Order: sequence, then C-alpha cells, then structure tokens
Amino acid sequence: MPFDIPKIKILIVDDSAVIRRLLSTAISKQEDMEVMGTAANGLLGVEFIKSTPPDLVLLDIEMPVMDGIEALKAVRQFNPQIPIIIFSSLTQKGASTTIDALMSGASDYVPKPTNTQHLDQAFIAIEEQLLPKIRNLHTRKQGRSAVKIHAVDAGSTLVSNPHAGTANKVEALCIGVSTGGPAAL
Repeated sequence: MPFDIPKIKILIVDDSAVIRRLLSTAISKQEDMEVMGTAANGLLGVEFIKSTPPDLVLLDIEMPVMDGIEALKAVRQFNPQIPIIIFSSLTQKGASTTIDALMSGASDYVPKPTNTQHLDQAFIAIEEQLLPKIRNLHTRKQGRSAVKIHAVDAGSTLVSNPHAGTANKVEALCIGVSTGGPAAL
C-alpha cells in the first residue's frame, strides 16, 4: 500500500463461522482493510471492543448469549464514536429490526447475501454493498477529528464564527442527519 497508510481494523461479530470466514476472506483481499478479530456472540464482541477497540465493527443481530441489538446498546454506553454496521439477514430497508438497530446507535446496515451457497455471488454482494460503506464510515470518522464544532446555546439567535472579524456575522449553519439518525449527528 502506498505511503504505509494504516489499514482499517475491523471486528466481525457473528455466530456463523461461515459468515465470519466469508467476511474475513473478502476483507483480507482489500489493501486498506484487515480483520483484527472475530467474536461468535455479542458479549464476546463487547468485551473485545472494550479491551482492543477496532476502527469499525460488523455486527450480526441474531446471536446466542447476547444479540446484536443488546451488544450495540452496550457498546454505545462506553464508545459512542465507533462505526458499527449491522450485517444481518434481518436488516432490510424499512424492516423493524433495521429501525431498532439504527435507533440504538448503528451507523449503517447491510443485508447479508441471501445465497451463500454461491460464494462468487456472495463476494460480489459484499464488495458492492459492504466494503464501500466501511470505507465511507471510516473516512467520516477520520474527518470528524479535523472538524471543530462550536456549541451554541439553544436560546441563542446568533451563531458566530470565532475566526471571523466580526462576532455578529453568520457564516453558515449546517445540521445534517443521515442513516445513523441522531447518533450520527
């Protein structure tokens, strides 16, 4: 990789050994990503994140011991910044599980490939749907540290730029919320 740019370190949390292997293989083929660990249930995933925080987490929903929603809520209590992509057969656009995950603090979601018997098709789905989201979320996380956010009193009618010559000039006011909802904001 040029200039020895650090790789995106990813934790895979899924009870299916097949899916863990499929994701690990797809990620290991990327020059800018690496799997730093895997966990077979939500509790192991939460413990891993506490001890060795990855750059990003891929999290299944249906798992033994602790499901993905419980794990997501637990992680958000001690690490609200880490990007977490829900990667589950239950996450479809508009599905109640997807909404629950996003409301609980998921950064994004990607449905698992439905036909893992044809590995070529599963790899294509991962490359087209999951890998771009990983890169996008990691880039946004990296860019976040370069942006200075100035808090404004809720009752205030004036937003000023501390770097501008006059304190009464409004430069810009931007509010944005994406797939991650209020947690992303």
